[in-house]
Amino acid sequence: MCLLLPVWGMAQEMKGKWSGTLDVGGHTLRVVFRFSPADEGWKVTMDSPDQGAFGIPVDSVKVGGGAVTLQLPRLGIRYEGTVMTPSMVMGTFTQNGVDYMMPLAKQTLRRPQTPRPPFPYRSENVTFESRDEGVELHGTLTRPASEEVKAVVVLVTGSGLQNRDEEIFEHRPFAVLADRLTREGYAVLRYDDRGYGASPEVQACYAAATTANFREDALGAVDFVKRDPQLAQVPCGIMGHSEGGTIAFMAAAAERKVDFIVSLAGSMLSGDKVLEMQAQHALRHLPDELRGQMMTERKRIVEVARAYPFEELAARHDELRRELEALPELRRLPREVGDVLSFFDALAASAWLHAFVCYDPAEAIAACDHLPVLALNGDKDTQVDAAAHLGRLRELLKGNGRLVAKVVPDCNHLFQPCVTGEVAEYEELETTMAEVVLEAVVEWLDCNAVK
Repeated sequence: MCLLLPVWGMAQEMKGKWSGTLDVGGHTLRVVFRFSPADEGWKVTMDSPDQGAFGIPVDSVKVGGGAVTLQLPRLGIRYEGTVMTPSMVMGTFTQNGVDYMMPLAKQTLRRPQTPRPPFPYRSENVTFESRDEGVELHGTLTRPASEEVKAVVVLVTGSGLQNRDEEIFEHRPFAVLADRLTREGYAVLRYDDRGYGASPEVQACYAAATTANFREDALGAVDFVKRDPQLAQVPCGIMGHSEGGTIAFMAAAAERKVDFIVSLAGSMLSGDKVLEMQAQHALRHLPDELRGQMMTERKRIVEVARAYPFEELAARHDELRRELEALPELRRLPREVGDVLSFFDALAASAWLHAFVCYDPAEAIAACDHLPVLALNGDKDTQVDAAAHLGRLRELLKGNGRLVAKVVPDCNHLFQPCVTGEVAEYEELETTMAEVVLEAVVEWLDCNAVK
C-alpha cells in the first residue's frame, strides 16, 4: 500500500507540459509532450519546436505503475520512461530503431495576466443558438456590477478548434481581454467554438464547417445579447482575432445589428494569398531557386483546387493527385515535393481550408464603410503580415473617416511583446497580451463604441 500511493499520485501529476532534449550527432533537438486528461486515460500531443511541428497526436498512451509509454507508429517513434518524481521522468526516446536517452522534466508556465477571482463584476455561463440550425454554443457573459453598461462586445476566435478563452500554451487572451473590458464598463460575450469539448463523433459533425458557418455562430451571439433587456439598449460590436477579424467584417456586412468592429491581427487578403505569404516565410531558409519552384507548384495546386467545388475535389482527389504527380516540374523537385502534395491532400480533405483559399474578404470589408473600425496588427506577426493586411484595409475603407488602423511595434500574432515573432516563441513568453494593446482597445472603444 505504501508503495502504490506515491505511484498513483505521480500519475495524476502527468497533466501538463513535459520537455526533453535529444542529442542527435552533436545537435540538440527539443521534444515536448503535453498531457491532458481524457474520458479514458490521457490525451497526449507531441511538439518538435526546433522543426516547427506542434500538436502531433500520440496514438498510444499508457500511464500507470510508475511507467509511461508513448507511441507514434506512423513516425516510428516510441518513448518509454519511469516516473521518478512528480516532475521528472527518466526514459528512452526511440525513432526508427535508434535509441536516445531523454529525461523529461515537467515545465511550469507562468501566466501572470490570467484573471483570478474574486472579480468585481458579474459572470455567468450561457448557452445560445447559432443562426445555423441545430448548432448550440456555450460561453461566458461578463457584465459590470452596476446597471450602467457602455456597450457589449462579442469576442470571436481565430482558426482551429478553440475554447472561449482562445487558449494556447496556457495563455488565455480572451479571458484577459474580457476581464479588462468588463472592469472598464463593457459587457463581453466569449464562447467556445462549435464542437469544442464534445466527443470525437460530435466534433466530426462540425468538421465540414467553413468561415461562413462561423459567421453564423457570431451572429447567433449578437442575437443572444440583443435579447437581453439591459444589453439591448447599448451598442453591440464584434471583436475578432485572426480569422475572427475576417468573421467580424462578414457578420457586420450581413447584419445591421453590429455597431462597430475591432480586428486584432485580422486577415484582409484572400485566403490563398495569406497561405502563400506564410509559405514564403516558412521556406525562407531554402535556396532561392528551390523556394521559387516550390511556390510555383503551390500556386498550381491552389489553381487546381479552386477549379472544383469542394465535394467534387474530394471525390476526384486520387485522380487529380496522380495528374499532379506526373507533372515534370513536380517530379524534378527534391524530397520537399511531399510537402507540396500534402498541401493538395489537405485542400481535398478540409472543407474549411478549401473555402479559405477561395474566399476574398474585400466585398464584406467594403460593405462596412459606415462603421467605426479599429484594426491592430503586430509588426512581428509571422502569420498575418501587418503592412500587407492593413494596407489593403486602408484601401478598401479609404472613404471611412472612422477607421483606425495601427501597427503595434514589437508584437507577434498574439500581441505578445516578442523577439522573433515565430510560433515557437509564443509559449516561452510570459505576457499574454501587451498592455499597450489593451489600453489602445479600451481608449478606442470609449471614443467610438459608446452612445
